[in-house]
Order: sequence, then structure tokens, then C-alpha cells
Amino acid sequence: MSSFAGQARRVRDERLPLPVRVLALRECVLHFAPYGFRDTWHHLILSAGIPLVLEDDPGSLIRAVDELEEARARWLAAEAEYRARRRSEDAARIPRQPAVDFGHTLPHHSAGRPVTTGRPHDRLVVVTERLIAAYHSTGPAPAVCPACGMAGRSRATGPARPWQLIWLRAVERAGTVGGGDIHHLRVEFTPTSGGGRAGQFLLYVRGELFGDGSPTAPEPQLRRLRPLWAVAGRPGSQLPEPLDLGGPFAYLDVTAETTAEDLILTFTTRPDRPDPPRWARPPGLPWRLRVRRREVLDAWRTAKPHFRALLRSAGAEPCG
Repeated sequence: MSSFAGQARRVRDERLPLPVRVLALRECVLHFAPYGFRDTWHHLILSAGIPLVLEDDPGSLIRAVDELEEARARWLAAEAEYRARRRSEDAARIPRQPAVDFGHTLPHHSAGRPVTTGRPHDRLVVVTERLIAAYHSTGPAPAVCPACGMAGRSRATGPARPWQLIWLRAVERAGTVGGGDIHHLRVEFTPTSGGGRAGQFLLYVRGELFGDGSPTAPEPQLRRLRPLWAVAGRPGSQLPEPLDLGGPFAYLDVTAETTAEDLILTFTTRPDRPDPPRWARPPGLPWRLRVRRREVLDAWRTAKPHFRALLRSAGAEPCG
């Protein structure tokens, strides 16, 4: 692992491929992660607006490394101040103060509250300032919550999404609407243009991500998704039948079958699509996922009013 500065230069080098630059950003976060690696990564995705498809906004990588570098510079300045003070105190034979110096003796540091369960909207440099102040004022473990500035360390409850989805930048963003549980079935739409007239549809089944991240209009895509809910709502068992989800799911062949309790979806990456998303399975390799029918129907019941409101605000006719 090379230095933070060396990896930051790679993030900013527009001659390098975007996958190389995002991996360089990963190395920067490994060097400095106020929330720990995973939650700092999540914070940067949201604060810098790093998209699911990097080509949509390559500049987001530079915004992310700028924010991280700004916070790291403040931390390094605090470390330099600490070392200078200790040299002076050692020369004067002033004993160490473990409570005040505790934070500077840790190999790793953490702001205490996981970003994925309530991250602050402040830049990382502000969070770092609070962390430094907490160490200097209270000693062992920062006792200030960087999300709100109040005393008390919150307990980590874990991210709502599997780490693999967070790593791929498949996170909820401003304006995201939908319904369902990612660990069962969830459909969500994130507007990418003014008024929600276009955006990204993503489908999650058993914690797996489907959709290519390309923008599409919400109304026609919701109509394409209706057969999915219809199959789940039919009584009895049904033999496999094809579903044409279209749009951002056009790289997939999809079949659906039902048992008395379950919906079984089989996804296969089409061999005639030259550009499936990087999270897709190799062409021709079926991906069979089973989910309770009630989870599918609950997801649609939850999502439906949100989608209707979105369509009304975008000036489109709400679908059934």
C-alpha cells in the first residue's frame, strides 16, 4: 500500500481509467478513516455524490479525495501539535497526561457513530475537529457524537445494506423512493434529473443488486415492473414464465415461478449484451433466488404510494 499522497494523485489523474481511480480512493480511505473504513466510504459516496456509474460524474472522485484530504490535514496538524508539546513537556520533565493524550496514542481512531445509521451532513474536517476536541476534553474514547455534537457514544447497529452494495455505491440518496427490504426484495428509484422525470431504478433480491444504473423515465419503467407484482399475487403455484422488465434490466433474461409460499426469480445475463454492469454474473450463468411472496407484495404496497407521489410531482399520470 503506497502513501496517501501518492494514491490521492492517482485519484486526480484523469488519464487513468475510472476503476483504477476509485481503487486509489479506497487506498486513501485505508490510510485515513475517521469513521472506520466502511462508514467513511459510505460518507464519501453521499457527500461527494459518487454515482453508481462512475462515468456519470468522474469529478465526484476528486470531490471525495479533496474532502478526505482536508480532514486528514487537520488530523495531522493536531498530531504535529501533540508531538511538539510532548517534546517541550519532556524537556521540562512534565509527566504525561493519559486522559488528554489518549487519542494520540491510538493506532486507529473512530468518531463512534456509524455513518450508515445516521451520518452527519458536515464535511469530514468538521467531524475531525469534534473528534479532536472530544479527545482533548474527555480522554478515553471520544464522548461527543459527531452527528449532533452532544455527549454520549451511540451503539453501532450495523448498516441497512450489505457491504458489497455500499462498496458498489448502491446506497440511498437524496430523493430515493421505494419499498421493501433489500435482504428480501426491494425496488427503488433515485431521481437524477429535475423533478424526477428520469432516474435510476434498482431491484434488490436477497441482497443482490439488479439494474444497470442507467437513467430511465419512471412511468414506463413502473409499467414494465407490474407483471412482477402480478405473478407474486396469483394464487397457487405457477410454472416458470418469462418477465420482460426492460429498460435498466434489459441486459437480463428473467423468469418467474411460484409455489404456494414463494416467488422464485431466475436472472441470466444475456450473451448478446456487450456492456452488462460490472456486478452482473457471467453471461449464461443462471442466478436463482427465492423470496416469500408476501415480501414481494409488501414491497409493492409500500413503494406504490411513493411512486404515485413521484409521478404526480413530475407531471406524469400515476400508474396502477
